[in-house]
Amino acid sequence: MYDTYLVTRRPKTAPEFICVNQPAPTRKEIIQEYVNWAEANSKYATEPAADTILRFLAGRFPCGKTTK
Repeated sequence: MYDTYLVTRRPKTAPEFICVNQPAPTRKEIIQEYVNWAEANSKYATEPAADTILRFLAGRFPCGKTTK
């Protein structure tokens, strides 16, 4: 999903909203964080999976702010 975000985003018309600092967490860590987030945010359970993943990533890796 993140790769799709990177490939399809249009920098001239849409500002970045997901910025992953390096070194990035492992795939396994992010999957577990997403599962925990999804359990804690059940109000999004009926939303499309892609929307929830992007919502999670935007909160976890906001642009212009330091993350975990």
